[in-house]
Amino acid sequence: MPKKVTDRDRVKALVKEGKNTGEIADILGAHRRTISKIRRELKIPAEEGSAVERWMDEHIKVKAWLAKLKERHGRLQYAGVLKRYCEWREKSPEELLEEAWEDTQQRKPHERTLPDILLTYKIEQEQKGKSQNTIAYNLSAIRSFYEKNGYVILRRKDLIERPRPKDENGKVVIYPEKMRELASIMIPMDKALYLTMYQSGLSAKEALNLRILDIQTVEDGIIRLPERTRAKTGVPFRTFIGNDAREAIEAWLQKRNSGNLVPKNKQASEDAVVKSDEDFLFIGYDKRRGRWGRISMTSVDKRMRDYSQQLGWLKIEDGEFRDRGLRSRYRPHALRMSFSTILKNKNVPALHVEHMMGHAPAYNGAYDIVTENALFETYKQAEKHLSIKPGASKELKTIEELKKDLEGKTTTIAELEERLEILEKEKEEMKGREADIAPFDDKMTRLLERLIANPEIKDFIKKELRETKDEKH
Repeated sequence: MPKKVTDRDRVKALVKEGKNTGEIADILGAHRRTISKIRRELKIPAEEGSAVERWMDEHIKVKAWLAKLKERHGRLQYAGVLKRYCEWREKSPEELLEEAWEDTQQRKPHERTLPDILLTYKIEQEQKGKSQNTIAYNLSAIRSFYEKNGYVILRRKDLIERPRPKDENGKVVIYPEKMRELASIMIPMDKALYLTMYQSGLSAKEALNLRILDIQTVEDGIIRLPERTRAKTGVPFRTFIGNDAREAIEAWLQKRNSGNLVPKNKQASEDAVVKSDEDFLFIGYDKRRGRWGRISMTSVDKRMRDYSQQLGWLKIEDGEFRDRGLRSRYRPHALRMSFSTILKNKNVPALHVEHMMGHAPAYNGAYDIVTENALFETYKQAEKHLSIKPGASKELKTIEELKKDLEGKTTTIAELEERLEILEKEKEEMKGREADIAPFDDKMTRLLERLIANPEIKDFIKKELRETKDEKH
């Protein structure tokens, strides 16, 4: 599907008319990111604070509603949803609250109008072609604003229908053979980055935040990362980076410090050289600003999708993902999921796997303590299952089994040799006894023959045997 080309002259004209990035995107039917990129290319000065931020500053109730959200991005998203709803209603946030008070306090349940208004808004969103996820997000934000101020307009289940995830959007488990194929076509830094996620269970954001000082403790070829706290759960955790990823990191740093990372840009190559332990481990070059910095999450996702397409794993063209509402099955989070799935399938203790991933403990696991050394020993034994080297897991297992078999066979051979010596001695002793007994056997045989030949003795023996037999009966 051909990509849509946005008219740059039209963007220029709309900027001169005083339109902001969001308004231009709506007018041209383009994405905000596309318009922002064109503004940078045309060297149009950035806006002094977004329209949403300016709107938030004008309404104290909105600022109070979003005060607990730490991320600026989250605040802008929620505020943007409410701003569009206010424009649709042609009311300010304060007027919405006045209306809610009248609707909930002064009207009978069957006379209330706000529930119907919200459902009408939902229908209009559907008619505009918004996805079910987008509609659910928007309604959650609006409902949250009302509830924060003490008004329950509709129950969540009556307003929001969360769609079932599309099967095409499901992640896949990437086993070592497939990861080896993926790594084989990557540039050095990408190979180091994605292998780090694959062999440590770190999320993309956590991997991108790694610094040079984080990878300096190495034991048995495994990098012992310092303890960190997972932002999503607030749980402190510790994990490790396996041999394959460590080797890829070393190759990447060697390339980075060679002074020839960007052959056509000597200055950029020199700037990329590691200068401090505080430098990010994985970096990307911002052409617009002319400097290196941390790679964006969007870039990490796109790179992995591109590699997957090169290998023929994805049949959908790049431009169709957004139009069809699909996501790549081979996205960075699939690496984290693969880490968990592979280790658990190999009977690695689930408690240790969950700790290495920074997951919150189960309701009955608050007192489970995992020591660093125990965790390291577990990882050291399980690392072979994450190795992308051909047959690594199978070969290591075979060597261990052969060692045990060899030890057992050595023990058996020694026991057999000792037993053989004993039998040889007993055999010699038996031969001596046979030689000593032989003359007596001959004499006894001859004596019995003479006794039986005598009729009187023969009759006596028969008589005695007969009497003995009668006594028994």
